[in-house]
Parts: sequence; structure tokens; C-alpha cells
Amino acid sequence: MKKLLILSLSALFMVACSQDEQELTAPADSAFDLKAFDNSNFGIYEGVFTTDKGDKRATVTIKILDEEVAMATLYFSDGTTTVARSTSPILKGEAIDLVSFEGKEVSFNFSADVDGSNATVSNVIYLKEAADIITAKSTSRAPVTSLTGTYICNTCGNPNPRTFNVMISGDGTGDQTYTAQTSFNGNTFNGNGAQSGCAAAGNFDYCDINDTGSITVGAGSVNWSGTVIYGNGLADCGQLIGQWYFTGSANNKSGIFATDQRCTGIIAAEDFESTPGAYTTSTAEFTDGGTDFFLRTDGSDIGGAYVVDNIVENFFFAAQDIDGEGATLPAYLEFTDITLVTGNEQLFVDLLLAEDDDGSNQDWDDSDNVIVQYSFDNTIWTDIIAIEGELGGSTFNNTPRVDTNGDGFGDGKEVTNVFDNFVGTFQNNSTTNPSGSGTVSIRIQFQLNSGDEDIAIDNFYLLEEVN
Repeated sequence: MKKLLILSLSALFMVACSQDEQELTAPADSAFDLKAFDNSNFGIYEGVFTTDKGDKRATVTIKILDEEVAMATLYFSDGTTTVARSTSPILKGEAIDLVSFEGKEVSFNFSADVDGSNATVSNVIYLKEAADIITAKSTSRAPVTSLTGTYICNTCGNPNPRTFNVMISGDGTGDQTYTAQTSFNGNTFNGNGAQSGCAAAGNFDYCDINDTGSITVGAGSVNWSGTVIYGNGLADCGQLIGQWYFTGSANNKSGIFATDQRCTGIIAAEDFESTPGAYTTSTAEFTDGGTDFFLRTDGSDIGGAYVVDNIVENFFFAAQDIDGEGATLPAYLEFTDITLVTGNEQLFVDLLLAEDDDGSNQDWDDSDNVIVQYSFDNTIWTDIIAIEGELGGSTFNNTPRVDTNGDGFGDGKEVTNVFDNFVGTFQNNSTTNPSGSGTVSIRIQFQLNSGDEDIAIDNFYLLEEVN
């Protein structure tokens, strides 16, 4: 039995271990009433900061509470802070036009409309080097969540983490907009995105997050998608984890990103990039070089007609027509006896899924499914995420979707030919884990028994609630 790959955030992102216990948004007076300044140029502006080199990042809070002096505070990911103050009065009820903020380490110009909208920061200098700040007015209708983070690229020649910050406008419970701030090759790029598909689970809300337009970088473009998790109730947190893709050059690149702030710790992961992997299989991996396969692959040892997009790095796990070569169904991909770090808590399975889309004629029959399950005793298995063909006019060739109500038919998020995040949650408590086991096993069950029925899996994570 192969030992499961256990990762900490520091191993995955190097600098994420410098978590500084900052709140979901940068510290502000808990008694401050945002609503009192909803339609004013006064109030609280939240945002994110990065140097163009990407070696420093911070959340930003700009407080404009009177006409005397406004103050901006940068809360760096390493736990340090720096302050800048306005050098001229800001008059209530008037537009703010390029007011200068000066501090020992940072300076910039700030502008906003009379109601606080269209806030912009320009000419940002940090320790005599170029930098960037994006900000927005935080209101009672649309509070701003600022999250700092990093991205990595293992195939770019420079594996060091670089800035990937996110500023989300909304209350964290439904559809919202956001802006991503990234550094690359000494420049800063900003792009827009949207949050959707939110679901509540225990102490958390989790949502899909996707760009609404790629960032142009030279002759190429960058797209990204991921999952954002918010605390609701006991937990006060915000976390985003996902993947990005650079296309349009001779050598496409891809990688992962994550925020410094976190609701969960990554206790297990598998990216399928190296062997031996952190998983076992119920049947030996195989391929006929064409349409029957069950293996880790980079696409070179299966049929060229099999296409899935937005592959992170090079390898993924794929399965199609598993019994076509005599394998017994269902087949399993298993992560066995993962050590749990804490006690009673909520756990998340986050993974990428795709399938070879056959255009308008989807391939899944009623008998096909792929189900992610958990067990604390390796005997009783409980479903976390079930992918089933949707209920159609025929029992054949339907669209694979998440089965949200357990009736054996897909009715939720669709699995397409583009890798996308899918998240499921479960509890570790006296009901689900009556023996108090300190380990949990995750397995993925494959029931794909006809031609063209397939699934592709990448970037599996098991996340554990941070208490």
C-alpha cells in the first residue's frame, strides 16, 4: 500500500505557511457601521497590493472618516504592516481627485467618485519600486473581501511563488464579482471574474469562481478557475484554491494558486505528475492505445481523438470503457488511511473533472456513474460527489452532471471537456465516525462500461477544517 502524499500549505506554496491570523477582511473597527457611508465618499475602502516583482503582497484598508487625515494600512502576508496618510484634506460630499498618500515605505494617489464608487489607486511606489493597488468601497450592500495569495508554475523555469491576490465584492453568500491581481515578469496584470454556484455546508459556504475574460500577457492569455470557501457562523475565514492556464504561445503553461488566508488545511493531495502516486487502483492500470483505458496519462498512450482541455501541467488520470479489456466493474481509484490532523471537523474533497465531449450527443448511459466516497473504517462507504447521466428521453447518451438529490440522475453542475473544480463535503463526528478513527479513506468508483463513456481526474485535494 502506497503512503498517501501528505502536504502542508508551506510545501505546496512555500510562503503560505506564513499565515498571519488576519481576519477575512483587513482589521477595521468592529463597531463601524458601513451603512452610514453607503452613498458617501467617506467610509472604508478595501483592496489588495503587490509589488510588480511579486515578492511582497498585502491586503489594504483605506479609512476616510473625517476631513482631517485619511489613513491607509497595508497588512502584509508575513504579518507586518505599514501606514500611509493623506497629505491634503478630503472633503465629504465631493469627488476625490488624486489625493496623495505618503508613508515611510509606500506612497500612492487615490481617487473616487462622490459616492465612493470607481475608486482607483495610481502611481504606487513601495520602497522606491513600482507596485500596484486595486481597491473598492466596502458598503453594507457589497462588502469587500480582500485575499492575498500566490500561484506557482513548475514548468516555467522559475518555480518560486508569485502574487495572485483576489478582491471580492459581495457578502460571500451568492453570486458576486471579483478582481484578480497577478504579477508576472516584473509587471502587474488585473482581470475580472465571477463567483457562482454557492452551496452551504456546515460552518462554510463554498462557491465556484471563474474568470469572465482572460488576462492578456504578451502574445498569450491567462484563464483561471477555482473554489472559494467562506466561513459562516463559527469560522471567520476566506480561502480560494484553483488552477490557471496560459495559452497562445509555443509552450502553453499551467499551474495552481491559493490564498494565504484559509478556512482549511490541505492534508492530502495528488496531481498525478509523478510515480509512484499517492493512490492505488482496484485493477492494474491499462490502455489499449485507443478507446479502452484506466490509467495515469499525458494523452500520449491513449487514442488521439480523446480530448480534454485546461490540463494542469502534463498528467491526469483517465478512464473509458473500463470493462472493454476485461476489467471488473466497478473499478476504484483509492486514497487509503489519510491521517486526520484535528478532531471533530468538516472535510472537503476538491478535485478537477472533465470528460471527452462528443458535441451535441453526450455519451453517458443510465448505467454509467463516477462516485467519490469516504470511509472511516474501510468498510462502510458513503457518497460525497456522484456524477450521473441526466434524466433524458432515452436511457442512452445523456449529459453527465452532479446528482444533487441522490436519485441516480444528474441534475446539477455539468462535467464538460474543460477541467473544472468539483467540491463535496462531509463531517467527521460521532455519527459518521463512531469509532473515533484518526484516519479516513477516499475512493473514486468508476462504472463506465460502454464505448465513449469516460472521465478525467486531476488535482485531488482533501481539505480539513482549521479550528
